[in-house]
Amino acid sequence: AAPEATYGWNKTSTSVKRIPHWVPATKGALMDGGQLRTLLEAKLLRGVRARVEAQVLNGNATGENLRGILNTSGIGSVALGSDTRFDAVHKAITNVRVNYYGEPFAIGIHPNDYEQILLEKDSAGNYVHGRGPVESSVATVWGLTPIVSTLFTEGTPLVGDYSESVL
Repeated sequence: AAPEATYGWNKTSTSVKRIPHWVPATKGALMDGGQLRTLLEAKLLRGVRARVEAQVLNGNATGENLRGILNTSGIGSVALGSDTRFDAVHKAITNVRVNYYGEPFAIGIHPNDYEQILLEKDSAGNYVHGRGPVESSVATVWGLTPIVSTLFTEGTPLVGDYSESVL
């Protein structure tokens, strides 16, 4: 015998969204230069990925836009206030655990904030983070994988349990 699981499902729907990205090129140019075609395809793919990333985070759900994480109701926030960045991040982790019943595994963070975390030193001049400039191990903040991008708002790291996120 096993206990029955009870999940709170909500019925929602949305239409499929297109995220186009293009560059003008003639068929002749594409046929004449295999390297040009490869270069253009790589750059276009990178552009599409950047647009998808921006939509997933900041999309406003109007027209062909996705509804981004930051425009979704019900997400919590923890103000930096007088806390250190380390303390504020840990308070956000606790907020997710207590209020959203998840276990966060990633932190979205602006490069300037991440730099301040990595370069923070104690009174003896030692890196608080424990990572010096030649450290080669995988960087984490309170055990969370940092996703460093200028798409995140400076001063507002985004901590979350994205294990059930679907795109």
